[in-house]
Amino acid sequence: MVYLVGVDHQVQHNGQPMTPKREEATRAFYTFLELKAKDLNISMFAEEFNDDALRNSCASAATVRDLAHRLGLKHRFCEPTRQERKELGISKDRDRREQFWLSCLEPHLNSETILFVCGADHLESFQNKLLGKGVKAKILPEQYGIGLAPLVITEQYGNFLDL
Repeated sequence: MVYLVGVDHQVQHNGQPMTPKREEATRAFYTFLELKAKDLNISMFAEEFNDDALRNSCASAATVRDLAHRLGLKHRFCEPTRQERKELGISKDRDRREQFWLSCLEPHLNSETILFVCGADHLESFQNKLLGKGVKAKILPEQYGIGLAPLVITEQYGNFLDL
């Protein structure tokens, strides 16, 4: 089973600038994930995120990954890195990116209960890909970070990976 949660990517890391509203949304997201891990018997967290995005955001924490480690759960970044995008010719192609996520999850689909975090605009299309493979997938109604002011990207903070 795969449970899907939609986010604005800002709640997935603590990169600058960290506004009070963003900090509050990130804390609420962390608490939600912790509760869902217990309520849904989650054994693995996976997400549309990667180490490139973490570095480019000048972040020291990855919300989902760090919680998975604290709870002793498996974790998987599923977003292709810049190098993987280049090698696979993915660029910003939504369908091919979601296919990449699916390939990352495939080894775990029969043995894990997964909570997958992605941009809210991917929920239905990714759920359809999972269902098309015969995987039970449910979109959870809660979403986090939606409505936060966009991050102001400056040279000081680098450039967040175009997720």
